Amino acid sequence: MSNQYNNKESSSSITLSTNDMYQELRTRFEQYRTFSNIFDDVEIKIKIKQLERDQREQKRRFNSLSDRCHETEEELSQMTQKLERTSNELNQINDILNLIFGELHPSPSLSLDESKIIIMNRRLDLAFTKLNEIKNEFEQFKETQEHFNNEIKKKLDSL
Repeated sequence: MSNQYNNKESSSSITLSTNDMYQELRTRFEQYRTFSNIFDDVEIKIKIKQLERDQREQKRRFNSLSDRCHETEEELSQMTQKLERTSNELNQINDILNLIFGELHPSPSLSLDESKIIIMNRRLDLAFTKLNEIKNEFEQFKETQEHFNNEIKKKLDSL
């Protein structure tokens, strides 16, 4: 009987141990799950902070680029206005030159730059020729005026 009692006692101690181990495992599992949830929450918070930081950096970059775009737009607007004024002035000069000298067309076999140089040279030659003609006419006018002045003086002196 003592043997049976010992067996029962032994069996109950094993059962008790198994229950204790089960409770211990259950407790540890709950702790692990809690820790895991906390860890997940911390990871999520860290990722949120990183995303917020990245978002702030992107916003700063965007604002910086936006400012540069506005500055560039203003510069382009000013340059466009200057180009329009220059273009208008050049068109006026071109109109005046066309009125004075007429259109000159060089050979089509020349490059655009060569054509422009030839046209400018021809226009300059014509301009200097025209200036010389005007100068000669002015000198002739002066001589004629001096001649008339002398004639008038002679007539006045003879009176």
